[in-house]
Amino acid sequence: MSFDLLGFINHNRSQIVEKWSIQLHTEVGEQYSKRPLEELVGTVTEAFDANSYVIVHNDFSYINR
Repeated sequence: MSFDLLGFINHNRSQIVEKWSIQLHTEVGEQYSKRPLEELVGTVTEAFDANSYVIVHNDFSYINR
C-alpha cells in the first residue's frame, strides 16, 4: 500500500495551519506576534496550499504569487 500524500494533506490541513499560525504568533518573533492571529491564519493557509500544490502537482504558479 502506498502513502496517500494528497489525502494526508487534505485530512490534516486545518490542524497544520492552526499549529503553524500559533507557533508564528507566539514563538517566532515580534513581527509575527504583533499581527492578529486571524491574519496569520490567512497567510499560513495560502502558504500551506501553495507549498502543497508544488509537492503534489509540481506546479509553482501558486507559490510564485
